[in-house]
Amino acid sequence: MIMLFIAPLITMRLLAEEKNQGTIEMLLTHPLRDWEIIAGKYGAALLMLLLMMSTVMLNLAIIYYFVDVEPAVLVFGMCTFFLMGAAFLSLGLFVSSVCSNQITAATATFGLFFLSFIMSYYADEMPETVPAPAGWPESAQSFIAQLYNFARSVVAELPVDAHAKDMAQGIFQPYDIAYYVLFSAFFLFLTFRVLESRKWRG
Repeated sequence: MIMLFIAPLITMRLLAEEKNQGTIEMLLTHPLRDWEIIAGKYGAALLMLLLMMSTVMLNLAIIYYFVDVEPAVLVFGMCTFFLMGAAFLSLGLFVSSVCSNQITAATATFGLFFLSFIMSYYADEMPETVPAPAGWPESAQSFIAQLYNFARSVVAELPVDAHAKDMAQGIFQPYDIAYYVLFSAFFLFLTFRVLESRKWRG
């Protein structure tokens, strides 16, 4: 919920404001590769996230000093928050690269984050099986069941916060970390393609 509101505020000006003020052409004509520009923008957003997390780390250190808490839970909780934040920031950077106004970028980013949150909520409410009409042939019932299971797995696994529940409790699962790394890499790649296509159009 925190990242739902913070990430759009961090990423909305990264590239959208450059285009709005007309400085994107100056940035792209500098002797910098596109991936270096993206790495600089993304690194600055990650640094802002780490600065905000430092206050939370201080609070957790105080809690650990006075309360008997499993350290793995605290460490994995912070790692989970960072990985989720990195994924959200990569998506926000991509949205900022396709928008020319920071308000539009922030609104679109918040909308995508909220959609992910809603999907995660409804994934828990979806039944494990869906009964097909009894009068339908077995082949049709089997097809509907497979289609429903596929849609249910997508809704359950696609939301960003769906992979944070176990990690936040100190449970290490490599595929959860792989999800966040691949999610971030995918949207950074899309951002790279957006900048590259702008050069071709120019």
